[in-house]
Amino acid sequence: MGNVQGLIDFRGHFFGQTPAQGGSGADLSQKLEAWKTELDDGGVDHMVALASRPGEAAPVSAAARESEGRLIPFAYVDPTACESGPRAEELIGRYNYRGLLLFPAAHGFSMDGSEVDGLLEIASATGTPVVVHCGLLAASQRDELALTPTLDINLGNPLSILPAAVRHPKVSFVIPHFGAGFFRETLMAGEMCENVYVDTSSGNSWIRTQPSDLRLEDVFERTLSVFGPKRILFGTDSQPSAPGWRRDLLTLQREALGALEVSAQDQMMIFRDNARRLLTL
Repeated sequence: MGNVQGLIDFRGHFFGQTPAQGGSGADLSQKLEAWKTELDDGGVDHMVALASRPGEAAPVSAAARESEGRLIPFAYVDPTACESGPRAEELIGRYNYRGLLLFPAAHGFSMDGSEVDGLLEIASATGTPVVVHCGLLAASQRDELALTPTLDINLGNPLSILPAAVRHPKVSFVIPHFGAGFFRETLMAGEMCENVYVDTSSGNSWIRTQPSDLRLEDVFERTLSVFGPKRILFGTDSQPSAPGWRRDLLTLQREALGALEVSAQDQMMIFRDNARRLLTL
């Protein structure tokens, strides 16, 4: 099929410098212009930008405002932190964040724990999607996100999302990277709850940890059989540093879907329309 016009990348980074790191408004604008050029070259209309480092809430919000809607900011929130609920309300209300990112393995909580419900009630009331990081995280990614090397991967099982998804049916939960190693569990979560989505981001190196040989086509085929085309979100996990926006991942995903003879309409859902619906664009 021809290329889908107006791509929406549901997972990316901006990594705005905070004042403590010596960043300035001029630095932010220059970085944003370079990033917008990358998105233009890739045919991307909008990209979710995760504020995934400490202190990034304000600069990523500023970049999103200056981008005039090209960047869609998602906030990284720790439910175990004091006053996480009021903080989430501030991020959504004052800083215009459009989604929340939770990382159970990094912050030592379970998605079926009571400390998460307050945040999910806010998400439900505001129509805010919630991305829940599950599975593996490479050492380079840990360093990029300033995380400690000790992560409890047992807390990153997608099945732990199910009780929360049942209690909060109006919240759209997104599992990134096909579950990043918990592929079977991701499929099970998608089979059990219709408000659970999956994104296709990253190079999916987790495939080599699976007990059976999988190609990206196999991953898409099984995911489509469970989630259908309406609950799969295209993503890359791109960041401004080299290699920039990951056109190579877009090519691989298009080739995989083409090999499966997925229809043009269904590909439009994956590459654009599902994200447009969740983000109310």
